[in-house]
Amino acid sequence: MTKKLCLFMLLVATAMFSQKPKVWLISDGGYQINDPDDISAVASYLLMSNMFNTRGVVIGSTTHPWNKNTIDQKKWAEETYASAYSKDLKNLNKYIGGYQTTIRFLESSIKGMGVSFSPTKNYILKNYPSILSLFKEVDQSKETINVLCYGPLTEQAIFVSYCLNNNRFDILKKTRFISHWTSSNFHVGSIKNPEHTHNCFADPIACEYMKNKAKNGNIEFYECGGIGQYGLVEGGPKGKEYYSLFKDSNLGKIFAEGKFTKNRVDDSDAATYWALLGNYGVSLKDIASNGVNFPEVEERNEKAFALHAKQMRDELLRRSNAAAGRNPDAIKIDIIVPEHGMADPHAWVQNDTLFFIAGHDESWEGKGSFRMDKWEVWSSVDLKTYTHHRDILPKQTYIGDLPNCWAGDICERNGKYYWFFSNRNINTGVMVANKITGPYTDLLGKPLLKEGIVPVHPYDPEIFIEDDVYTICFGSGTYYMATLAEDMKSLTTTPKPIIVQNENGEILKTDDKSTLFKRNDWYYLVYGSNYAMSKNLYGPYTYKGPFLKGGHTSFLSGTVSGMCYKKITT
Repeated sequence: MTKKLCLFMLLVATAMFSQKPKVWLISDGGYQINDPDDISAVASYLLMSNMFNTRGVVIGSTTHPWNKNTIDQKKWAEETYASAYSKDLKNLNKYIGGYQTTIRFLESSIKGMGVSFSPTKNYILKNYPSILSLFKEVDQSKETINVLCYGPLTEQAIFVSYCLNNNRFDILKKTRFISHWTSSNFHVGSIKNPEHTHNCFADPIACEYMKNKAKNGNIEFYECGGIGQYGLVEGGPKGKEYYSLFKDSNLGKIFAEGKFTKNRVDDSDAATYWALLGNYGVSLKDIASNGVNFPEVEERNEKAFALHAKQMRDELLRRSNAAAGRNPDAIKIDIIVPEHGMADPHAWVQNDTLFFIAGHDESWEGKGSFRMDKWEVWSSVDLKTYTHHRDILPKQTYIGDLPNCWAGDICERNGKYYWFFSNRNINTGVMVANKITGPYTDLLGKPLLKEGIVPVHPYDPEIFIEDDVYTICFGSGTYYMATLAEDMKSLTTTPKPIIVQNENGEILKTDDKSTLFKRNDWYYLVYGSNYAMSKNLYGPYTYKGPFLKGGHTSFLSGTVSGMCYKKITT
């Protein structure tokens, strides 16, 4: 039974692996060969390579004679790419999965041969081991081999010429070429002469031959044009700060350093595998299969890649982080304002925008303990960048010029916004504004919740709204709840203690600053990293345990940048 199960699992794994597109990558880059953009492009491919069945990666596919005496490019690729891949492999498979155990690297047989392709020559493949290896791969394969073309087309032209001269049309039917920038209507090339591109300048005869064979229907040839350079690269994030994030993984470091110029990484040939994947605005269905690069198609695809460029870069970064040992699916903690001393965030969502008021903690700057000298009003429309609107100073309230700006809560009622705040752990006040961003004024000029109103310190307010009833929860050790008057200046009910108990009915002490929300008819009472649940707002609540490490929390519901729920904490 065990043997049958193992065999079944092996067959399933084999079937899943065979469903991935098979890839043979041909790059004209390498160590001290040509434009180093291919160094970044091969590294980015390896980060994405669990999406493919990689049959081989050819390095140094260029006929320029000055490259003939460069180092063994296969050895360099194994010491560079294969070594980095091997080091990152365990984490990549742990957190993402599906990566091959090894990747095969080859040095191009045409490296530095000094002559261009000749359509009349009868090529013998045993003289070109890298091309022979591709031929054997296709011959043995039942599926299509996708040849990603990262440079000139000499090697590919020799392969096609051999197949045609030897009537191996079956091989060509199982081969699909996906090329970047061997034609462009707008970049280096023109609508009149789209073939005038750097990759074609290196061997114009091979370029013309491949395009003619594609037009004649002998081969499938997908020309991406310049969309990798002017869609992906130019449309993607800029700045050393962003690309330095890749350097924690071995492959990510090669990607980030291969060609970093003009404030961004250049891996433009990566357009070929992104188009093959087809999930980022451009697929092979959007490109002609006969080698023709229509101007309107190139323009459309360039714009589509530009729109998806940030998403593509972020996907690479997600994988680079995984390779570095960080679970990409773990809950992400974003530092809103680094090195600032922000505490006690309390949020409100309105018009797809997150607003929150947080205290500023001077103790971050070495000025004593819990010296909260002001509150700050912030907002974000994407949960990535944040705008500071104003400070709320304690001297604008009855507190005076004291660093007592402890936690509070924000809410809206009848078109006005109310900021309930703590005067340290002494009492609670309330401010009002016509806009959520302020300015705020003290509504009472004195505490709303005075010392002695309950047996515990009446601070750290939380406002819970349900059926137009506004309930304030406050205190520490034991929480108290009461209903707010419509003018928000007073209470209409006497504060009631809230019981929190364990499963055995034993009453428990709570922490400071409560947070309340309701979900699926259950009320959740959150404090610190703990939570309790009840079917009744006023309890009793049953303690359920810790859920996350953190201090004061603020839960919110609504839509901000497409995200429906978010928790901010200190």
